[in-house]
Formats: sequence, structure tokens, C-alpha cells
Amino acid sequence: MATPTIWVAGISHRTAPLEEREELTIRDEAWDHVLRTVKETLERGVIISTCNRLELYTHLPSSEDGGRLVDFLLQLGGKAVRPRFYLLKGEEAVRHLFRVVCGLDSLAVGEAQIQGQVRKAFVLASGAGCIDGILSRLFHRALAVGRRVRRETALGKVAISMSSFAVQVAAKQLGDLKGVTALVLGAGTMGRLAVKALRAMGARCLVATRTFAKALALAQSVGGEAAPLEELPHLLKQADVVVSTSGSPTFVVGRELVEEVMSGRPQRPLLLIDLAVPRDIDPEVAAVPGVNLLAIDDLKQWAKGEVDEETIAQVEKIIEEELGRFLAWYRSLDVLPVIAQLRRHADEVQRKELRKALRRLPHLSPEERRIVEAMALAITKKMLHQPITYLKRMGHIGTCYQTVIEMFGLDGAISQR
Repeated sequence: MATPTIWVAGISHRTAPLEEREELTIRDEAWDHVLRTVKETLERGVIISTCNRLELYTHLPSSEDGGRLVDFLLQLGGKAVRPRFYLLKGEEAVRHLFRVVCGLDSLAVGEAQIQGQVRKAFVLASGAGCIDGILSRLFHRALAVGRRVRRETALGKVAISMSSFAVQVAAKQLGDLKGVTALVLGAGTMGRLAVKALRAMGARCLVATRTFAKALALAQSVGGEAAPLEELPHLLKQADVVVSTSGSPTFVVGRELVEEVMSGRPQRPLLLIDLAVPRDIDPEVAAVPGVNLLAIDDLKQWAKGEVDEETIAQVEKIIEEELGRFLAWYRSLDVLPVIAQLRRHADEVQRKELRKALRRLPHLSPEERRIVEAMALAITKKMLHQPITYLKRMGHIGTCYQTVIEMFGLDGAISQR
């Protein structure tokens, strides 16, 4: 059987607006159902769902087209249309995953949070029985590439996340954040990173979430102040900047509430940064006088220049090196049946000739017989080394299979990709 082809289908901040992407977001409670459907429909696959992208990785028989992956993602709902989706296969699909893990395809180039998100996607797929040997090798290699990049380049010294990037944007909008009152909605990973970044810039930080205990734990860990979400009107009156990360199924901050808050502070502007996908803040809030609302896609205009071109070039070089190593292994899968057949043939010849030789040497002691047997094994291994190395290196060229098969008198032929 020919080695299957690796595919990725996806939609991202590069191909679709936020209002389309947010409708495709997979909520925590939906993961079991989605992965069960992957298992039933495709047998195997990994889905990455973040604020920037939704991607499905799998492999299919070489004769099949990957268009069915786009069909699968479209069935998740929303109003995104087929042209918004990209479809990559083989080498391009693998390169794309490596770039994603390294943060080169993120809105905030170089952000590190994506590596944890990819790891989580792999763990979820593994737990649902959607992983096989090829996908396991692919994702383990991708995560290793991400670690290497952060270890060997300046990317590892740049603590970029979407949350910290948003705080940098807030600083550019408001100037010095020291003494500014910031309100963070949500105590998950993005909320925690936002609070840390705000406190590092000297802002007074209020934390609110539906579960007060979570808000309290986060606030206490960084020197912030916790409050229940029920106090949101009062909290908004105090805030100069709000960073929202809760990912609520409904809007947390609506226009009516903000209008009421701003009526009491007409001369004091309010900056709202909505990092949630789906959005936490009603887009109509942007029409309220004195309010500056930025959703995640609005941050693109500040996204360039955070990582220098030299660092990006170094990351790209590592990606190409690791891509070559992965593809060498991947292509070797085509020749494994030939190698196995060659080894079986050599072992059979060795045993047959060894039996004939030992029958002619009945006077040998047990120790001498072991020496002869070891010599026969060593000769076989050395004779096989060169053709096996040749197959692993050149086996992706179809004629190599038949050359070795004919040279050693093996049975059968190998299907080509």
C-alpha cells in the first residue's frame, strides 16, 4: 500500500473575518462530539481551534482528494463559505503546521501560546482515539520544532502572547499605563497573561469572572483586586481600559450598559479590547461616544515589527531543516515493506546456508559453532546495510523499489504513491 497523503484544511485570520471565524469556534463542551465525528467520518485527525484559526489535520489514501476535509469543517456551522478555507497537502501541509507551532502564522508573530494550544489539540485527539502513528510522529515533531526554535533563536526571549500584545496596544493608545485602572474579564490562560502584563506595566488591575473564586485566586497571585461579575457596571465606571477574554456564549458587555456607564463620565474615554472568540463585547458598543472598541482582528495594524526579520529568517531555516528530516522519515514508509521483505529473504538464505555449513563441520565445539553463527549474522547485516540505506534515501523514487526487488529476487511489487 502506498504511503497516505497528509492534508490540512483550515480557516484563519488571514482568510476570513472575525464574524465568520467566531461561529466556527469549538466550545469546551462540544469537543467530545466533534472528535467522535472525526473518528466516525475520517478515522483519524487533529483539530486546532484558537482565536486565530480552525484547522483539521489528517491523512488520506493517496488516491483520495482532501476536499472532504473542507466539507467537514463547513458542517460545523456558521456562515463562512468554501473560498475562505485553505487546503494544503503533503510537504506544504507539514511546513504549515511547523510554522503555526512556531507562531509565524499567528496574528501576533512569534506568540508562544499557540504551542500549548497545539499540544492541547493533540492530547484531545489522542484521548478520543483519533491518532495513529503518522499523526503522532507529525505532531511530536512539530512540537519539538517549536521548542527548538524558542531554544535556539531570539524568539524564545520574546514573551509574546495575544494578551501581552493587547496590553502593548493599550499602552500605545493610552500612553504610560502606570496608575491606569484596568479591568480584565475572564480568569483563564488569556486572562492570566493579560493581568500579568498589565501589572508589569504598573496598572491597577481588577479581575472579574463568573466564578469569583477563580478571579480571587488570579488577583491574589499578581497583586490585583477581584470582584464578582455582578458588579460589572460599577467596575466599568472605574476602568480606563478593559481586556475581555471570557469567551462567553453571549455578550458580557452590551451597548445599553456602556451607554449608562459613559453617561456618568462624558469626559473620560474608555478603551475596550475584546480578545474573546466568540466576542464578549457587542460590536454596537463601538458607536457609544467616548468608547474605543478593538476586537482581535483590529490588532492587526499593530502586529508588524514585534519580531525582527533576522529572527524570522533563523526560524524559517530551522523549519526547513526539520521539515527535511520529517519528510525523509515519511518517505521511508513507502519502502518499509521492501526492507522487511529484503531482511526476511536475507535471514532465510543465512539460516539455510548456515545449516549446510554446520552439517559439514560436525566436529565444532559449542563455542566454535557460536562463532560461526555470529560471523554469518554479521556478514548478513553488513551486506544489507548498503541496500537498506539506499532504499531509505532514494525509496521515494518509484523505480528504486523494483530495482531492489529484481536485484535480490524478491516477490511482488510495491504500490507507488
